[in-house]
This record gives sequence, structure tokens and C-alpha cells, in this order.
Amino acid sequence: MPLSRLRQDRIWAEGSAIDDTLTPSDHDANAVDLSDTVDFLASQLADILGEPNWHDAPDLSIASMAAKTWLEDYKALRDFLHLGADITVPNVVTGTGDTIGGTAPTMTLTDSAATFTADMVGRNITITGATTPANNGTFPIVGFTSSSVISYTNASGVAEAFAGDWSVAGANWVVLVQASSETPSRNIATVGTTSGAVAAELGAGLFNSNQLTEVAGSNALNPENLCIVMDASTGDPITSSNRQVYALLQVEDGATDGAAFDDSTNQGQLSFVRPNATYDDLEACPVADIQGQSIIYAYADREALSGWAASDWRRSSVLVDLAAAGVSQTLDIAYNGGSVVTVDDTNVDWQLTDTKHFYVSDSTGAARILDVHAEAAGDELEVNAPGGITINGGDISAASNKATFNGTEIGGAAGRVASTSGDLDLRGADDITFVTVRETTPLPLDDATTGPISALTGGPHASVAAAIEYAIGQGMTFSLGVTVLASNYGQDVNVPGGAGGLDLSGSHSIDMNTPSGVDTFVFLNGRLQYGGNGTTQNDVYAGDTPASGDIKFDHPGGVKTGDIIIALQLGPA
Repeated sequence: MPLSRLRQDRIWAEGSAIDDTLTPSDHDANAVDLSDTVDFLASQLADILGEPNWHDAPDLSIASMAAKTWLEDYKALRDFLHLGADITVPNVVTGTGDTIGGTAPTMTLTDSAATFTADMVGRNITITGATTPANNGTFPIVGFTSSSVISYTNASGVAEAFAGDWSVAGANWVVLVQASSETPSRNIATVGTTSGAVAAELGAGLFNSNQLTEVAGSNALNPENLCIVMDASTGDPITSSNRQVYALLQVEDGATDGAAFDDSTNQGQLSFVRPNATYDDLEACPVADIQGQSIIYAYADREALSGWAASDWRRSSVLVDLAAAGVSQTLDIAYNGGSVVTVDDTNVDWQLTDTKHFYVSDSTGAARILDVHAEAAGDELEVNAPGGITINGGDISAASNKATFNGTEIGGAAGRVASTSGDLDLRGADDITFVTVRETTPLPLDDATTGPISALTGGPHASVAAAIEYAIGQGMTFSLGVTVLASNYGQDVNVPGGAGGLDLSGSHSIDMNTPSGVDTFVFLNGRLQYGGNGTTQNDVYAGDTPASGDIKFDHPGGVKTGDIIIALQLGPA
């Protein structure tokens, strides 16, 4: 019979149990009597506090409620509520017959009722009532052919006409279909510096199943890819054993960080989780507590402040005022999208270790315009400017407008390069060339054919001026050697000192087979001889000791006593 308010103190005193497991739909509007109302309030209290039993709750305070249920996080994440289509978590599907086909281990089930769906892949099918005992059991679904045919794995399966029952299990995960507007509108953010929907990348072969893969957050109960899950109709939390159900946003193996979600290589899924019984980690939500639910979800969004719209700055739940004295902030957050930094009180000192660089790069980050780094052996400044470098210091012809680099001045006068002290050293890895309004073709200081200035004839020269002075002072001189033979010498017999003792070695030559090298001429009794060498002797050629002026004659009769040999050698003054 109905309870009387006059007797309620006695009824509760006698230990009437309070039911604290009612779902949010069992609201006060459905209450029949006071016990129903109390049961509802106890159930709501257990849900809010996250305790298995309402009477196990700690002393009640707003702070303790927030600590147990992450109310502030819940409010903050609702700013990123997914506004796409409602999502239905796969539910149990049952049917009867008609045919088991295929060849073990890959079997097929055909059902003319056409109740199969693509999201059954990855779930288990249970078959009962088959004629062949090996066909009965629970097996993983591996393929979807059509609404009438699926494939599954049974290593002992046998084809048969099937009139028994089958049941496809529900799921505690759901694959998000981009074509049905189930995926986040923001791009995938698997890397900590990427803006977008925070998601964890699954390992190979783990997609389309419930996984606990996380992006680490502030604690084990609050990973960054944690999503708030709500009933699509009421917006209320969904609970499992009085614990709130959440989801982990995940993407398949190989998904591209920063890419948009899609239905191929960048597909996403929600793995449903709940806090464990000791509230120190997350665990998979039981299938029975989430299957068939119609849900909406709110995902964690990582975004740079410079990308916020005006409305984003009104998110009082996620913004903290850091204007108070003594509170520091990173430069990246403090200066993002600004145009001016004013230094008021103290110098700016950027201190770099010898492994770090300070870069100024182009808008793409590919080209480094300025590179400052402290090498172990000393500081170094590197400037990369393919388009040239312009130093604007006013009129460079003015003595005060010049740039100085380690004692070398540029400017101070038009076209001026000078050293502040000591020598000015210009060095080229190859040639140094000169171009003027008259010498329009680059003129090198030296070249590979002539060789360096210091090694020109008459060198080594200590300077360009010394080489020029040597060239100016050069004229032509000659040496004369005379020999009167005191005995006879046969054909090709060495005549010692026959060239009057003139040196015929080194750069000196009488070989007219190579005319350009000849500087010595030999006359026999007043007749110029045709000079040769040891191979092509001609009239005369160098003898055994050319440095002593030895010569040989190739005349058939040789030379005789009293013959006169005159040698004339030309050379620089």
C-alpha cells in the first residue's frame, strides 16, 4: 500500500533499502511515492560523486564534487562540442539462417533478411543450431560483402544449409564516418605541437576495436584525447556502474598528423571507457553498458591563441588571467601575431649553448635568413640571403656612415673597403678578378697557364710591384764562347767544353727540332750548325755533360785540329 508521510520515519528506521542505481530517465516526474523520490536523489548523488554507493561519498563540497567528476574539464570541453550527426553505438543484431558457405578458415554466412552492416567487421558473431557441431561457436567477423553476406573466421568451419540462429555482438567502440558528419571538424592532431582535434594514433592492426591508447595528459584519468560522451537526446552523461562513460579519440595506424579526418587512411574511432573501481585509471566500458546508445561527444581541441575567434576569448572556463605580478608566461604565448616588442627597462640577453642556434627564417621555415650560434671555439654569425644584403646607413660616401667587421670597414666613401689597422687581405678560393667601366670582362689577377705572380721569371717576387719592377728592368744580353780544337774528334764523339764552356742544361737549348726553346747557336768555322738532340742529331747536339758545354758533331768526318767553334747564347739582361 502507499507509504504515509506520518510513518516515514519508522519505515526508514526499520532499514528500508535505498536504490541508488536508477538511470537519469527515472526522474522525479515518474515518482509514485516518497521512496521513489529518495531513490532518484540517491542515484543522482552517486552519479555526480562517481561513487558505487551514494553513502560512500566523502564530505560534500563543490570542490570535492569537481575533483571527483572533472566538472571544470566537462564545462571546458563542451566549448568543442561536436555538432555533427548523432552517432549510434553498434548494438546486438540477431537473425536466423540461411546458408553457411566458404572454405575454412574463411567462412561466409548468408541471411536473406539482409540485416548485416559494414560496422560488424571486427565484432564477434555467435552461431547456434548448426547441423555440424564445429560450425557452432563465437567467431570474429572479418569481412562485409553485402547486407546479406558477411565473412568470418572458423578454422574448422564446414559449408551447410543453415537454419539455426546467429547473433552479432554489440561494441564498446564506434568507427567515425566522415561522410555521415561523425568526425571532428578540426584536423587530426597526434603531435603535441599540432593544432586540431587531439587524437592518439593506434598501432598496426588495432583499429576497429576498443583500445586504451592515449595521449598522455595531466594524470591517468585525464588524457588529452579524452572525450565527453552524452546522450544524444537529453545531453545527460551516460553511466556504467555509477561511473561516467567517456571515450578516447583515436586514428588508425599511419594517419597523417594535421590532415583532415576521412573514411580511408585518416579514419577515426571512439573507444568507450570509464574510470576503474579505484578511480586511478581508465578501463574499457563493458559492451552491455554502451551498445545501442545514441550519443554526441565533445573532443579536446588544441589551438594557437592567434587562431581564436572573438567568441573563443569568452571561454571563461578555460582562460586564466596571468596578469598578476610574479606570474611568468612563455614568449610564444605572450607574443603570437604581434608586430612590435618594446624593451623598456633592461637589455635583452639571449644566451645560447654551443649546441643551440637562433634562427630567423622565411614564412615557410625552409630558408634560414639569419643564423646566430655559439660554436665551442668562439661565436659565429651566419647570414643566408640569396636575394642580397642591404645595409641602410644613409649616404655611404659620408665618413660617418660605414660598417665595420673585425677591423674591416665598408663605406665611409663610395666604393670604399679599408682596414682600420694593418694589412687588408683579399683572398679568393680560386681567382680574384677585376671589372671596371673600361675593363668590362672580368680580368683575373693571375691564371693557371702563367702561374702565380710570385713565381714568374726572375722570381720569387715578394709582391706584385716587385714583379712589375723586374719586368720593366729586363732587356736582352748574350754570352759568347770560343773554342779552337787541339785535336781531331770523330763523328758523334764528345767534344769536352766544345761550346766554349757555355751551359747547355736546364732551360738552355741548341735543339732546333723545338725552335721555341732555342737560346744557343753553334758556329763551326763560321758556318751556323743545325742543332739537334740525342735522337735527331742534325749537325750538332749536346754532349755528355751539357752543363760544361760538351757537344757532339754528326758530320761523317767529324771535326779536325784547328777547327774554330763559336757558341752564342742569348738571355735576359
